[in-house]
Amino acid sequence: MLWEVTAPNPSHEAIFAAEVASWMESYCYHRQKDTRTVKLAFNEIQTTLMNYVAWCWVNGLPVKAITPKARQLGSSTFWDALLYCMCEKVPGFQAAIVAHDENGVDQLWGKIK
Repeated sequence: MLWEVTAPNPSHEAIFAAEVASWMESYCYHRQKDTRTVKLAFNEIQTTLMNYVAWCWVNGLPVKAITPKARQLGSSTFWDALLYCMCEKVPGFQAAIVAHDENGVDQLWGKIK
């Protein structure tokens, strides 16, 4: 997957990254395999990805990442939550989720409520 996200205010990148991480863990939920919906709490992979996003912003770089699709490690959940957060926090920011087939769309929209 290729992602690019740029911080909106170059003079406050570290503060913005911390706000984004806090917002994601405060407002984002995900559905587990047993169908329970739980609040997002960063795991080790997600923490590493958030640290990378923050590092890019602090160094004035857009976030560009090719993330191997690891099964059940939360990388897709992280990127979806980040993009959702950016849509909420940054005026004019837009994102879309694209699935490769109709069943994938049903699964994604069934989880994003």
